Amino acid sequence: MLYLVAYDITDDARRNRAADALLDFGPRVQESVFECLIENDERVQELLGRLREIAAAEDSIRVVPVCASCAAKLVIIGRGEPTRDRDVYVV
Repeated sequence: MLYLVAYDITDDARRNRAADALLDFGPRVQESVFECLIENDERVQELLGRLREIAAAEDSIRVVPVCASCAAKLVIIGRGEPTRDRDVYVV
């Protein structure tokens, strides 16, 4: 499933840690927005756990599931490509 993750993190160090963690799950599509294709609930819980460890009370992180039907209706105005599942995986 596709998850849209957006954050507003006040501290540079925490913001960088969050971005680094999110890159393990999907590409950055805007400065503080990531699109993460996550294949199972275990990986979703891993993502949420890592973000909870990083976030402080004054931060805001939103993780929004996007169903396949809605993801297929994605409109990009300007630069960018839709996040897609890779055809080839390197293990």
